[in-house]
Amino acid sequence: DLSAGEAAPRDETEFDKIRLQLKARAEFLDERIPAQEKKKTGLSFQRFQLDEEIKELQVEIAALRQRKTALPERFVALRRQVCEALHLPERDLPFAAELVAVKLSESAWESSIEMVLRSFALSLLVPDRYYHQVSAFIDRTRLVDRGGKGQRLVYFRIGEETLGRSARDEGEDKGVPVAMPTMLPGKLEFRPNHRLVPWVRGVIERRFSYVCCDTIEQFQRQSGEAMTAQRHVKSGRGQRHEKDDREGASDRRHFVLGWDNREKLKHLVSVFEEKRGRVGQLDAEITRLDSALKKLREEQSAAARALEVTAFHTVDYLAEEKQVAELRQEEAQLRAGTDELRELDRRLKETEKAKLAAQSDRDRCIGSIRDLERDLRTARRVLDEARDELEDIDTDEAEQHFEDVVALTDGLDLGDPLAFDAPERQLLGNIDADIDLVRNKVDPLETRLLDGMARFLRKFEAHGSDLHVGVDYAASFIELHDRIVREDLPGFEQRFKERLNDKAAKEIGILNAALKDEAREIKQNIGLLNDALRSLPYRAGTHMQLLPQDVSDPEIHRFRGQLGDCLANVMQDSSAADEARFSRIEKLITDLRDDDRYRDRVTDVRRWFDFFASEILTETGEERSRYSDSSGRSGGEKAKLAFTILVAAIAYQYQIDPRDSMSERFHFVVVDEMFSKVDDDHARYALELFGKLGLQLFIVAPLDAKARITEDYVDFYLLVTKDESTAHSEIYSMSAERFRQLSEETSPA
Repeated sequence: DLSAGEAAPRDETEFDKIRLQLKARAEFLDERIPAQEKKKTGLSFQRFQLDEEIKELQVEIAALRQRKTALPERFVALRRQVCEALHLPERDLPFAAELVAVKLSESAWESSIEMVLRSFALSLLVPDRYYHQVSAFIDRTRLVDRGGKGQRLVYFRIGEETLGRSARDEGEDKGVPVAMPTMLPGKLEFRPNHRLVPWVRGVIERRFSYVCCDTIEQFQRQSGEAMTAQRHVKSGRGQRHEKDDREGASDRRHFVLGWDNREKLKHLVSVFEEKRGRVGQLDAEITRLDSALKKLREEQSAAARALEVTAFHTVDYLAEEKQVAELRQEEAQLRAGTDELRELDRRLKETEKAKLAAQSDRDRCIGSIRDLERDLRTARRVLDEARDELEDIDTDEAEQHFEDVVALTDGLDLGDPLAFDAPERQLLGNIDADIDLVRNKVDPLETRLLDGMARFLRKFEAHGSDLHVGVDYAASFIELHDRIVREDLPGFEQRFKERLNDKAAKEIGILNAALKDEAREIKQNIGLLNDALRSLPYRAGTHMQLLPQDVSDPEIHRFRGQLGDCLANVMQDSSAADEARFSRIEKLITDLRDDDRYRDRVTDVRRWFDFFASEILTETGEERSRYSDSSGRSGGEKAKLAFTILVAAIAYQYQIDPRDSMSERFHFVVVDEMFSKVDDDHARYALELFGKLGLQLFIVAPLDAKARITEDYVDFYLLVTKDESTAHSEIYSMSAERFRQLSEETSPA
């Protein structure tokens, strides 16, 4: 096919020229389409990156709106994890960044100061009175963010004797320079009324007394630490130089100093709106590229189809049309120039018309001859049959019925003399009409009789072996009816239906209520377990909950539906309703009786539920993750999830109510080397979970380094040893306190 507006080739030369143009266009499209697709892929990747950045900005903006400081959310979450675990106020464990801010008048130096102080600013300040608790917790806890990614934390131990003293106080006799406006400390302000500010001020004045140089010449002349407003820093006694012009270095999004984040929040909102606008631009550009690519592919496909035509003669329809036109013109000229030919043509048409008429008359005559010959053969055959019948007739016997025959044949039209059997056919027709008249009266009665028999056998299938639908069985049906009336069977049927309504329906209702009570009890027990799990953190800021949901098992759904159907319309007092309810109850009982596997499955209420584990954000109540299995989790996460499910299952088996006092209850659990391949954090979580639900735990394990994790949870030790000389084993028991004393006495100094 040629593109719109393109003229058809008139000869071989034009055809070859068009093919060359098509080849060039196809080659161009083969290069253009991949280039456009590559461009679209690049834009789509930019769109994806912007989506990820927008999501991060949304999280960060939401976090900044919930607090006043400019700290990144991951550092706030780390401190929250420590403080919640140790029940400490967050104000007492500040980051250095929360106590320091750049003066508004020195905003030109803000990005350089952020660069110099960032490492120190993101350090956690731990007063001496909290040091042992905090350091112990940090040592035994893997620091992770909400996504489970490991985090780095730097913290300073601050002695009580250093609080309230700054470098200026300590330097009065040591020559420490007072912070001047031309130095980094002089461009800062410190958070008022916080007892750790003097210590922070002292560290900054000792370690970060950089000279702030307005020109590069001044910067070059300085022999010690110096900096410019362009993030050009000199340190290490003037030897080490660094300049940071990376994209995020001057972005306020990454600034951390200060206790008022309004400017940072305003900046982030502006960046967020800018990126959303860019997303709209990318979407429009991608849509435009999609449309252009569609047109290019259509053009490429059209060019490929056109290039499949390799020979001009296959498309040279003009030559064929020209030849046809010439032949038709020649024929017209011949016809127009010869009068004799026109006359012969007219006579030929008349002769053909007469020939067709003669052929039609001939065919009609032949058909009439065949019909007459057939009638003649039939008449001869009937005559022969009549003669044979007359020879076989007993004249004396026929004479007795002669008058009756005459009466029947009186008035019959003999018709065609050749139709010897016409009277017989007419007489038989009259007899058939009389039979039809009688049958029209009998057939409806027979139909009603057979329908009644069929309805009876469908309703009372037990009689199907003796009775069948048919007129021949009418006497048997009448006999059965008389016996039913004589023995008063309807009375027994009524009493049976009354018992069905009163007894069977009640028992089905009791069964249904008992199963529902078991289901309700399961949900209540799960609720009690969830109360206990709610008070035990699964990870920082979350806890686990167990969620029972109805299973999608078709057998259980069918059974519960049957129960409901058996109890439907129990107040409806009619024969049809009673019979329908009886059929449903009969079907339910038959299914339960005939299939032990089915009965055990559908009546075990525990199988009515699927259970899921849901990780809940404690602060908001929102679901963080849902687990139906442990696929896609790390080994440690699988172990932790398995502990949660295992302990919950044990507690459910013991019917534990976490609200009751557990001091006098015995819920014994034995585990064998349960913590041999589990890291310490997950082992502690499991031990605390056992204790939270009041389970008495007996741990079987070798007394090696891995078992040390259980020391804080053990009340009593049983040590099993084997005497090599006697091959007998002995058990030694001691309290945990006594074990610790012996361990301290025998440990090397």
